Amino acid sequence: MSLQLPDRPARYFIDEILLPSWDPSEAQGFDPQASLGDEAYLPVDTTINEVGSIYPSLIISYSNETPGGGGLGYDFQTSEGPGQDRNGTLVATARAQDRGDDYVGDSGTYSGQDAEDIVVTLVEHVEDICQQNADPVGTDFRGLSSQRGPEAPDDQSENPVVRLSNCQVIYYWERYPEP
Repeated sequence: MSLQLPDRPARYFIDEILLPSWDPSEAQGFDPQASLGDEAYLPVDTTINEVGSIYPSLIISYSNETPGGGGLGYDFQTSEGPGQDRNGTLVATARAQDRGDDYVGDSGTYSGQDAEDIVVTLVEHVEDICQQNADPVGTDFRGLSSQRGPEAPDDQSENPVVRLSNCQVIYYWERYPEP
């Protein structure tokens, strides 16, 4: 336990929760650990700049983080100083271009889904992963959950249109002063 998570919250969630828990069978065969060029390849990163125009893709971005506690924002006192219960939100956004053919990560096993459906499938899998890791043992997170956020408007400025779906990933961790 420390004053900071080992990495920024979105990157930490990707590396410690999402990637180890990802099940391609729940995502039409798409796999963030597949290699670029593989049918199953699903880029996952913290910004659109890192995933580029590869579809489908999944972006986990930082939204906000707030301390609990009273007027000064501290929740408890230790012998080293005050500590906080930190509650944060990430946004998981799936993107797929409405290109006219279906998306499938393993065509030998699954039938394809159109752009509107594959983004929902990917976001639902992120939500499943949060529920499966509600008590994320072995990480600095103390709790995880998810909820559907506001409707993500499709990107009409792209041709063809890029379909979007998202959810909020809610995390909790304890910020302790250094001994």
